[in-house]
Amino acid sequence: MAKFTYQKSELASALDRLQGFAENLISFETNRRIQLGREKEARMVDAYTYMLGKENEKIADLELGLDSIIQNLEDRGVERIKLGPEHKSVEFEALLSAASEGAMELLNVEIQDAQAYREKLEGNVREAKKIKRHIDMFDDAVSLVDPAYSGDKNIIEAEDVAEVALQWMEANDQEGPAIIQRLEQLQTEGELERLQTDYYARLAREAEEKITAAGTGQTEAKIKIETLEPIKKEAQEAVKALTYQPISKMVEEYGFIISRQADIEAGVDSRTGKDLTTTDTQNMQAEIVQEQLRLGSILFPWSYSQDQASAEAQGIQTALTKAVKNGDYYDLVNYFKKGNAQYKLLLQQGNTLAETYRADIQAMFGIDIASDDWVSQLIELNEISARIDIEQATEAVKIGRELLPEIEEPGSDKDPIMEKYGFE
Repeated sequence: MAKFTYQKSELASALDRLQGFAENLISFETNRRIQLGREKEARMVDAYTYMLGKENEKIADLELGLDSIIQNLEDRGVERIKLGPEHKSVEFEALLSAASEGAMELLNVEIQDAQAYREKLEGNVREAKKIKRHIDMFDDAVSLVDPAYSGDKNIIEAEDVAEVALQWMEANDQEGPAIIQRLEQLQTEGELERLQTDYYARLAREAEEKITAAGTGQTEAKIKIETLEPIKKEAQEAVKALTYQPISKMVEEYGFIISRQADIEAGVDSRTGKDLTTTDTQNMQAEIVQEQLRLGSILFPWSYSQDQASAEAQGIQTALTKAVKNGDYYDLVNYFKKGNAQYKLLLQQGNTLAETYRADIQAMFGIDIASDDWVSQLIELNEISARIDIEQATEAVKIGRELLPEIEEPGSDKDPIMEKYGFE
């Protein structure tokens, strides 16, 4: 008997193949989505782990900073300060619930818990810094305690510290437990000894600073004096150069008067070597007066009288002597200044004396009294020298003030040097 064999149609076979492909595709997509989900969760876990690590780093820094501040305050006698929660609290139930859901949920809860703790720490650190800032300010005030507040004026005692502390608390409206604790610490024997040592160190430092400041001021004054000296010398040399010719001529013009005055003073006629008689002296005096009148009429043609002209001529002789012997050109320069002004005034008035005066001075001294440039240059150079003398004297006085102690009132028993530098 022949065996019967069932054969699927081509359509059915195609449908079977399509169904198998679909099942494979669904399986592949499902596995792919599962894998993607796992990868995403792994990335999220990594991200949450990173965030948690950063939070823990911040917490560690805050804890370290807080511990440092607290230790600093405790070392200064400030303890048991209220800063709120100081320890991290853990929500165990929330952690267990999150752990049952997955690693990502657990990390999220840990991050929230760390953030809450960090915020508490930040508040505690702010409060601790505030307390420390007030204590620092308080210490700064107490460091300037004056031992003269009470008791021995040279020894810092607990009452002295209390006085300056009270002043600071009233001025700053601060009187908390931390301040009171610090005050008690500062009034202990060890702290009083430290404040005493600091007090003398401060006096010594202030004295040194004053000495240094004084030395600086003296150095600056000396530098200024030395810097101005060559300028003054140059100006003096310039004045000397500008007046060399007229002074030489003046000495010649006044030579007769100077010679006769010397003879009268010596009582001997230098021409003959004979002693002067009363008549000789009178004659020489008359000659001097006559020569003074001659010179006065030339040098001061605008004078109202012969007596005035003669007196002015005598003044020029004095100015000449000061210039030659002492290097003091002020009066002589002042004459040239006045002569220049008088010349211009006479010229403006149309007075013929203007040109006569100009010609006489030119012939006598070899200078042009009408030259504004020459006269103004001479005046400026001479005034520079005088101004420098004044400035140098001012700087020298500054040095003297630093070096010389102030004069005490009669009956004072204070040491001026000690008092000057703050030791009394």
